[in-house]
Amino acid sequence: MKRFRTLILLTTLALPFSLLAQAQTIFAVQEYGAKGDGATVNTQAIQAAINAAHEAGGGRVLISGGTFLSGTLVLRSGVEIHVTAGDTLLGSPYLRDYPDMEQRTIRSYTERYSRKAFIYAESATDIALTGRGMIHGNSYAPEFKAAEHDRDKPLGMRLISCKRVKVEAGYTRQDS
Repeated sequence: MKRFRTLILLTTLALPFSLLAQAQTIFAVQEYGAKGDGATVNTQAIQAAINAAHEAGGGRVLISGGTFLSGTLVLRSGVEIHVTAGDTLLGSPYLRDYPDMEQRTIRSYTERYSRKAFIYAESATDIALTGRGMIHGNSYAPEFKAAEHDRDKPLGMRLISCKRVKVEAGYTRQDS
């Protein structure tokens, strides 16, 4: 009986540590080729970091060390995007960087407004946007203003049928 209690106690203690270790896995976008120069479109590199975090069972995608320009990012289950203080995740000013996103789970009246988004997630669980940095949608870019219809402009964020979503109060969202 004493062995059984010890086993339960060790299992109970180990569980929070394994969850903590998983939550602390960092996927720095620079390791996937992103450049924080404010000019390079980093969509593929940042998405690669998001995909790697998801495939590893979850983790933190770290946006740190400058201004990272990007088009549509598809947030996946178990992934946190963390923008550090003084750094920016900046929406691309080019419409070509925002593909139409076809909804898989439900139809929504918002589809008539836009099928494009800067940050997109559908049916994702345990996702987060955190940090003290800025997520800037760049919605006043000249190409967006010149778009013929509003539905051609990307939304800042579009989350559909997601569960356990965390948006930390410390980050700044602008022009999205």
